[in-house]
Amino acid sequence: MVIVKPKLSAELIAGLREKALSNLGYQKRVTPDQVTQKILSKAIDAVHQSANPRGIYLEAPIIGINRQAIITETGAIRSPRFARLAGLCKGKRSLVFMIATIGDEWKRGLGKEVSVLRQLLFDAVASAAVELVAGLVEKQWREAAESKGLKAGSRFSPGYCDWDLKGQRVIFKALDASKIGVELTRHYVMVPEKTVSAVALIAEDLPAAAPCAFCPKDCPWRKIPCQSST
Repeated sequence: MVIVKPKLSAELIAGLREKALSNLGYQKRVTPDQVTQKILSKAIDAVHQSANPRGIYLEAPIIGINRQAIITETGAIRSPRFARLAGLCKGKRSLVFMIATIGDEWKRGLGKEVSVLRQLLFDAVASAAVELVAGLVEKQWREAAESKGLKAGSRFSPGYCDWDLKGQRVIFKALDASKIGVELTRHYVMVPEKTVSAVALIAEDLPAAAPCAFCPKDCPWRKIPCQSST
């Protein structure tokens, strides 16, 4: 089990504005009004100064694969599409469990009197920031896999595609999330709220990076084109 304390560099922070606006549905060429831009700048400063980025990950063996799930030591990942992808992998196969968070400290910048706009913009910036942190944690285990001549797939989280949110239990059984200050409620909600959990495949040969390869639906979260003939 590896604990990571990534740093949000100035270069990454500079990209938060565009990512936050994208989260809010702004088109690239649309310029927000001055009030929005001012609050957005304060939100970025607050997250940069107060966020507490940290993550944890573990590479674990795959015990078995069937049509409905991937079986691990901590439970079954019940996603037929993800299981199909795992079954098509060749050679040595394993899973990476990961959790990344920015904590709750960034909320101090909200202040006592919080308008709906202020809360919305701070939330968008914090959401963009935790995705950056998850990417940094992913980069570490991905590089570790590649150094051994293995390939790593894309992150796959509970609640996406055909994996029920209850799948959080498998990840939290695999990882001691308390080491980075994260817990899971009985309703499968992570605390702090700006936290990302996921699994990913590692194998000698991966036919596709994500289960999207076997999903014919057109959705905004699609990572790769459908390969239904695979």
